[in-house]
Amino acid sequence: MVLEAPAGSGKTTTLVQFARRILSDRGLPFLVDLPEWVGSHRSILAFIADYPAFAARDLDAGLLSKLRGKQPPTFLLNGWNEVSIANAGAADAALRELERSFPASIIVVATRLHRLIPPLRDAFRVQLNQLDRAKRNEYLDRAMGESAHDLKVKLDSNRTLDSITRTPLILAEVADLYRAGKEIPPTKMGVLGAVLHEIEQSAEHRVALQQAPLRGHAADYLRALSMRMTELGETTIADSEARVVVNSVSDSLRVEGRMTSAPDPSEILDELSKRHVLVVSHQDEVTFRFQHQQFQEFYAAGGLGRLLLAVVNRNDAAEEQKFAKQYVNEPRWGESLRMLAEDIAERGAKAEFVEGGARMVRMALHVDPIFAADLANASGPAVWAKVRDDVGKRLRAWYAQKDPHHRQCALAAMLATGWDDFKDIVVPLLADANDQVRLAVYHGGAEVLPANLGPNWRDLVRSWPEEARLNFVADLARNPWFADNVEEIALADTSPKVRWNAAHMLSWYGFMEKVERLLKSLDDASLREVLRTARPDEIPNSQWPRVVAVYEQMYKEASDPFERLRLLHSSQTFGGTNIVERMKAELDGLGPDQLKPGDNQGQIRWALDELQKSDPKWVSEWAMRKVLDKSIWFGAWRGLITKISNEEAEALYSRFSSEVLDQGERQRVVSVLVSVMNAALAARVFGRACEIRCVQYEQCAVAHSERWSLGGETGNSK
Repeated sequence: MVLEAPAGSGKTTTLVQFARRILSDRGLPFLVDLPEWVGSHRSILAFIADYPAFAARDLDAGLLSKLRGKQPPTFLLNGWNEVSIANAGAADAALRELERSFPASIIVVATRLHRLIPPLRDAFRVQLNQLDRAKRNEYLDRAMGESAHDLKVKLDSNRTLDSITRTPLILAEVADLYRAGKEIPPTKMGVLGAVLHEIEQSAEHRVALQQAPLRGHAADYLRALSMRMTELGETTIADSEARVVVNSVSDSLRVEGRMTSAPDPSEILDELSKRHVLVVSHQDEVTFRFQHQQFQEFYAAGGLGRLLLAVVNRNDAAEEQKFAKQYVNEPRWGESLRMLAEDIAERGAKAEFVEGGARMVRMALHVDPIFAADLANASGPAVWAKVRDDVGKRLRAWYAQKDPHHRQCALAAMLATGWDDFKDIVVPLLADANDQVRLAVYHGGAEVLPANLGPNWRDLVRSWPEEARLNFVADLARNPWFADNVEEIALADTSPKVRWNAAHMLSWYGFMEKVERLLKSLDDASLREVLRTARPDEIPNSQWPRVVAVYEQMYKEASDPFERLRLLHSSQTFGGTNIVERMKAELDGLGPDQLKPGDNQGQIRWALDELQKSDPKWVSEWAMRKVLDKSIWFGAWRGLITKISNEEAEALYSRFSSEVLDQGERQRVVSVLVSVMNAALAARVFGRACEIRCVQYEQCAVAHSERWSLGGETGNSK
């Protein structure tokens, strides 16, 4: 197996987990540092025997070769991508020799996506997935214990942190930052910067990044590579192009006096892919990419920031126009520009950054007003104070157009600003009596945020009609990062419908504590309405006893037997008791008209299927009775009759063998007998059927003879 994943995705941890699983099954796993083994130029067992744990017990390669586990030995080789270029041939030969020497062994090679694929015959490639929220929380619980709660809340309530911590390495670094009491930045660029700083300062990489060939300039090279890749609209860069970029950076560093001689670009790229967030891969040619595209965007944002400050300092209109054309007008730079805007907001009121943010927004305003509004929102209040008049004038003029599509786009831009400057336009639309007008705002391409309505948005929403409030809560609840606001306004709302819809939406994202509080606020009459559509996974377990009590009351009041069966079905899903006996009573009370095929067959079948699990004998007897009293037709309920007593079987056989039955009655009796028939009974039924058939033939023959004689006397030969 070749186990592939970007740096920090858990390859080493996965190998350790493999080793533990194999040991638990009495296997023999060896976890090996692949670059060290290849560099030793020794056989793998001789290399392993030098591990202190083995050497301390006088275990040499000969003794290791005699070890036998329940399975063949397993070699878990870590770090194929870290093998140096000089040792690439030796690594290839070592793996081939390992396969020849241990043909029955299991070999797993862990690597980043690499230009050289491990030469394993018939190997299959596996890639590790990102963490989901449940796995992330499980990791935090194990790593931090009770102290993990606050960090989980922080990650779950911040969109940026939630996204970035799906990679195990970054999650671990964020956890370390939190454990060390260091502040976790609230922006994507801040988080990425803090994580990269921790990587660069780690004992594993710090010294190598400061020594030749990088000499502390890794960020300069990575920034230039990201700019070039983004300029090309790519997430990878060819080896030849990367060398040109590296040489250009080295020349600039020498001109600035920060470097005395230009290093070999191959050595620079090799170190960056070993010690940092650059990943090398090989398809048709050698290429490089960033471990995560957001790292590329992070470094590109840094490069754009430097260029933007240069534009501000020079105050040259031509350069500003060039920046707008080359970067702002190109969608490929959009994410990096947003990250730069967030960074400007974090830097507060520093004049040059505020001016840079304002210039960037004004450039975008001439290119794409919606993008400009987005940047204005991300750049923070200091930048908004400088651009609000320009943005407001442009967006209001756009909204004044008669074309509805232009008005819709202008409205989306107003919402994207994240400010309440346009509430005189937005609020009347959201409170409109026409639901099509309201929904057009919510579906117009931008989120409706509480900030769009002003500081008193709670009082404002409370004054709207119920349907308008319901739309607002439902739309806000689609964003899990507004869960607290949704709970707050729903609890304060007098409408049970609003409360339940808020609870319903919050349950999708697993906010069961909030759902519980909202359900507790509903009276029993309101809860009845809720339960018509609620599923068990939407209602916290703590509320199930109350739900069952409501179902019990509804069951007592119901007059329709099928409604009572439905209520029993629903009650059972929430842990209701004494369900079986009541189902039996309801089924026993159903008459022929009620058992006819129709819309209610689903409830009947559910009850019978449930009873078959616990009391198949009762179901069999019920079905037999209903078949014989003509309440149901056997074919539609085939499989329910599985066992009847010997007395009942004999009684049915007696009817079949001695009574004159019409065709329908005979078919019902035979159908029941066939369902439970053994070999002995089958022989008796078949023998009696033959006797009956013989008697019938004899009777027919006599009748035919009499008719023939009668015909002869009258001259009628027919």
